[in-house]
Amino acid sequence: QLADFRPETQPLARQVAIVTCGGRGLGRAYTIALAQAGAAVAVTARTEREIQLVQKEIEQQGGKALAITADVTNKEALAQLIATVEQQLGPVDLLVNNAGVLGAIGRITE
Repeated sequence: QLADFRPETQPLARQVAIVTCGGRGLGRAYTIALAQAGAAVAVTARTEREIQLVQKEIEQQGGKALAITADVTNKEALAQLIATVEQQLGPVDLLVNNAGVLGAIGRITE
C-alpha cells in the first residue's frame, strides 16, 4: 500500500526520479518508496512486464509512474530514456542507479 497522497505529507512532491532495474527486488522497493514520498517515478529495466506491474501498482494507489523498457548499458538507449522522462514527467531530480553489470568494462589501467 502506498502512503497518504496529500501534498503536505509528500516530501518529494514535484520531484522526478528515475530508478534503473526497478521492476523487482530493491529497485522495486526504491520505486515504490519514492512514489510514496510524492515523486513522479520513471521505472526502467530490460524486462517490460515487471516495470509495467510496478507502474500499475503505483498508479492504482494515486501515484505517478512511467514504465520505460531500456538497457542502460547502451548509450543511445540511455539518451532516449532521459529524453522520454523529461518530455513526459519533467527534468530529472533524482536517480537511483540500481542496475548492475557483471564482467569487465575495460582494463584496470584504463
